Amino acid sequence: MKRSVLPLFLGLFLSSVLFAQTTVDISAEKDNSIFSESNDLSMGAGDWVFLGRTNQGNDRRALLRFDVAADVPAGAMITDVTLELTVDEGKGGQRNADVHVLTQDWGEGSANNAGSPGQGGSASTDDCTWAYTFWSISMWTSPGGDFDANPIANTSINNSGIASWNSADLTSTVQDWLDGTTPNHGIILIGDESTNQTAKKLHARENATGQPVLKVTYTTSTGLSSNVSNPKFSIHPNPVQSSFSLHGNTGNIESLEIIDLKGSKLKRLDPNVSEFSVGDLERGIYLLKIQGDGFSVTQKLIKR
Repeated sequence: MKRSVLPLFLGLFLSSVLFAQTTVDISAEKDNSIFSESNDLSMGAGDWVFLGRTNQGNDRRALLRFDVAADVPAGAMITDVTLELTVDEGKGGQRNADVHVLTQDWGEGSANNAGSPGQGGSASTDDCTWAYTFWSISMWTSPGGDFDANPIANTSINNSGIASWNSADLTSTVQDWLDGTTPNHGIILIGDESTNQTAKKLHARENATGQPVLKVTYTTSTGLSSNVSNPKFSIHPNPVQSSFSLHGNTGNIESLEIIDLKGSKLKRLDPNVSEFSVGDLERGIYLLKIQGDGFSVTQKLIKR
């Protein structure tokens, strides 16, 4: 998957409406692996996580959670997110790996198998397994994990090297976690489970090197207004799916524009209507530029 790279113009364009951007590397708060051949296998304390399918036709899936709110200030606008994991070894060469959003909480206990990590270890208190969110107290609704069926990012990973995921949906998801729009239960990585011999072994957070990292770029500009004396507006709902309304002193608005994070003007909106249609926009983060007599305000607009 092609990585989204923001050009230099992004910084020049946003400098008039945003403060300087910051990038932080967030380490995994917890990670684990689940094993399809048993409801009692886990790897909560191991040095590795696994995904894909083994020679014997058994599936492995990796679960990770990053505490975004602990490293990114509340109210920040997240402009880019990249997930990176280090692949230690694998089978099958280049294989697709999808990132899905988990919809249930899950645990990381003390399960380990240092001698044969790819076979998993006996689950202990708080470990998740193929059947259990927390062994052996609560269970997944669907064995193998409860997650959104639509992946938010995908990439092709080899038998070694750095695996990297980057997408607008991944960025939007992390923004939702920060804003509290959706609960942060973390993600599940699902490799190629269509054929045998595709399993990959990746570094876990317990490993001495190459731990999983979530690279988050954000700005802490509040309201995205170019002048503190500008009038205040609010977008409802935000995130938006097909249309939104604008609350505030809308009678003074002369023009409305939606701009992407590259600075490109995507569409003009009629300031005289009460509902603004954005159903034609792709999912992602945009800027809504509001202009009137003597003021210019730019606000974040999240499209679902």
